[in-house]
Amino acid sequence: PSAMEPGKTTFNMGFVFNRLLPRTNCKKCGKPTCLAFAFELAKKKMAVEDCPVLGQPESAADRTVLQKLLE
Repeated sequence: PSAMEPGKTTFNMGFVFNRLLPRTNCKKCGKPTCLAFAFELAKKKMAVEDCPVLGQPESAADRTVLQKLLE
């Protein structure tokens, strides 16, 4: 078992992060889908800034939540 809080496994957090992503599967981050990006985010292999769509003003709230969850 990991030292993370119960329920906060990388696997579970990938799904949590996916719900906050645009889910456009635009591939602009280099990943085939937003879900794939979410799992890389959970593993800390990608950063919120790697998603260009999250950089848009309409995604500001989701971006803020993601950054707080990743702290």
